Amino acid sequence: MKWEEIIKQMPVLFEELQKAPLVERADVQRSFHFKRGVYVFYENDDALYVGRTKRYIAKRVLIHGRACSRHNAASFAFLLAKEVAQDEGSDIVKTRKQLEQDERFKAIFSEQKERISKMRIRAIQITDPEMQAIFEIYASKRLKTKYNDFETELKRYECITSELAIIIKILNFAKQDESRAEITTKDLFETEIKYQNILKE
Repeated sequence: MKWEEIIKQMPVLFEELQKAPLVERADVQRSFHFKRGVYVFYENDDALYVGRTKRYIAKRVLIHGRACSRHNAASFAFLLAKEVAQDEGSDIVKTRKQLEQDERFKAIFSEQKERISKMRIRAIQITDPEMQAIFEIYASKRLKTKYNDFETELKRYECITSELAIIIKILNFAKQDESRAEITTKDLFETEIKYQNILKE
C-alpha cells in the first residue's frame, strides 16, 4: 500500500475508533471477536494507552490485566508500576528481570494489572500491518496518551524503510504545535517534503 493512501486513511480510522463502543473487561470476548487491530485503554474516560496486535484483540487486551502476566505480556501494567514505584522513591534503574524479582515492585505490578482489568477499551480491526503500525502512533498523538513512547518504534522502522520513518516523523512533527486541533492531509504532505530533505542530508 502506498504511503499516501496510508496517510489519507488516518483520520478515517480515527473517527471509526472514536465511534467504537467503550467495552468493559467482562464483555471483551463477546465484543472483540476480530483478529489484528488497534486498541485503547481508558480510565475515567481518559485515554491512557494505545496498543496493537496481530492476534485476536480480545486475547491481547485480556492479557494486559491478567494476574499471571509477566512484563513482556503486560507491558502497559509494567509502565504503570514503574511510575508508581518511582513516585514512592524506589530505584527503578534496573533490568525488567531485576524489577520483577523485587518484592515491593512485584506487589505494585500486581496492583497495576488489577487496575488495568477495571479499565474500559475501544478497539477497531486493521489487518494491514503497515497501516496498523502507523495508526497506533497516530491515535496516540491524537488522544495524547500518557503511556506511549515510540522512540524504540521509530528506530526500528528507520531500519526497515525510510518511507515509514518519514510517516512516523510527520505524525510527530504535525502535532508539535498543540494549537492545531486537527492533523490535515495538507499538513502531512507539506512536512513530508521537509523530512525527505532531512533524510537526504
